Amino acid sequence: MKPTIIYALIDPVTGQVKYVGKTIQTLKQRLAAHLCAARGNTHTHSSRWMGGLLKQGLIPEVEILEVATDDWQEAEEFWIANMRFLGCHLTNHTGGGDGLTSYRHTPQTIENMRRAQQKRRAEQIVDPLAGRKRPPEVLKKMSESQKGRTVSDERRAKISATLTGRTLPPEVRAKVSAALKGKKRGPQSLEQRQQHSQRMKGRQISEEQRAKISAALKGRPKSEEHRRKLSEMASLRGPVQRTYTEEYRQWARERMLGNKLAQTPGRAQKLSDALRGRKLSEEHRANISAGNLGHAVSEETRRKISEAKRARDIERRLLATADSESVTT
Repeated sequence: MKPTIIYALIDPVTGQVKYVGKTIQTLKQRLAAHLCAARGNTHTHSSRWMGGLLKQGLIPEVEILEVATDDWQEAEEFWIANMRFLGCHLTNHTGGGDGLTSYRHTPQTIENMRRAQQKRRAEQIVDPLAGRKRPPEVLKKMSESQKGRTVSDERRAKISATLTGRTLPPEVRAKVSAALKGKKRGPQSLEQRQQHSQRMKGRQISEEQRAKISAALKGRPKSEEHRRKLSEMASLRGPVQRTYTEEYRQWARERMLGNKLAQTPGRAQKLSDALRGRKLSEEHRANISAGNLGHAVSEETRRKISEAKRARDIERRLLATADSESVTT
């Protein structure tokens, strides 16, 4: 592994250090690269400074500060901080260590970038790459580069705050709808289903949204394949043991009391006549029994069930007596 040279570029007029950098090349090669950038169209602080020297027929002086091996990042950061502490007005944009990790845009630059973006949106400048089809190998590389990438919770919160309340124009909605029509999505894995379930837990849906979903699903026919899949999923889940809170029970009572259909005269008798004599399969009985396991029944409900059983027994006895009397007569 080649050693890394930490060097300084010195202003030949003032004798002050103006730039601290690192290289694995020779100092002559690195200086030539700096001068080439200064003669070109590179708009950095250091290039402009060296461009001014070139107009005067001068070039900066180069001096070795340190020869580092493995810890060259720490060495570069040290020399930049040391020179700035000594009062040198460096043209470095960062604190060293190879990269722009410590670079921060000035408020004026941020404002200029924001105005430029607003101008592009207002003028509806079309992206030159829009609609361009990328080769399969490029798409594969893009996919591989994104795999395993994780987004921090802080960034997720920022993205969520940015998109909250954002509405798409009608023409954009129409394009998205047209693009998705007839498009079949592949089956989701168990992990994807669990992630979707976690995202939806605790989510409150407004009454307006509920009404829209209900209206969209009403009258929508299900294919035989869809029905078969629903049946298979229900059989895989097995019997569901439900536990109802007192708040839910109260809500159900109030809903039933306000249900006009339930208060229709003769409805209870019609339901009773329709269900009388109906035989349930053994599988159905087993499902009902498994679903009621662990279900707590209140004393009031027990009393009502007992009274209903007594009434049915009395009715059976009366019917049996009437039948026997008709036979004897």
